[in-house]
Amino acid sequence: PADKTTAASIITSGQHIIALGPTANWLGKVWPTQNYQPLWHDLCTAHPTARPAIFYGPGEQEAALARPVLAALPNAIDAGGRFSLTQTAAMLARCRLYVGNDSGLMHLAAATGIPTLGLFGPSRASEYAPAGPLSRWVAAPGGEGVAPIAALPVNTVAHAALTLLEQTEPRI
Repeated sequence: PADKTTAASIITSGQHIIALGPTANWLGKVWPTQNYQPLWHDLCTAHPTARPAIFYGPGEQEAALARPVLAALPNAIDAGGRFSLTQTAAMLARCRLYVGNDSGLMHLAAATGIPTLGLFGPSRASEYAPAGPLSRWVAAPGGEGVAPIAALPVNTVAHAALTLLEQTEPRI
């Protein structure tokens, strides 16, 4: 209950929050951070009341990957680095959608039951895709597990995210 209370104080009821996860455990799986601003433009054009929340884990590498996205999206909720795993799960559960790299956060988002879109390049979606009825994934063009994630186009991610939003009902 305390974690849900903390989450509710950060992501309040009635907000249309889209969670973004720009980090991963190795740089080869990280979709270029500069892609999140044009992705957000496409998402908020279709959903003008949406607000981004940037999720990332503890540590300097995670923070360094999240900083450019937070700077590019000044209205974003900083939902990373300082929260426990259960607080993070409670915050994710209050979001309308999660879009992010193949990472633990992607799997945690899917486990909360929210619509989750995983981004794949050099990791194998056939093994590591998010699980659940509201989970989808997109991969960079090329061979599975070898394609560079930088080759994953913004418009492909935006289309998949918007389609997933359209297919799912609001949670809050």
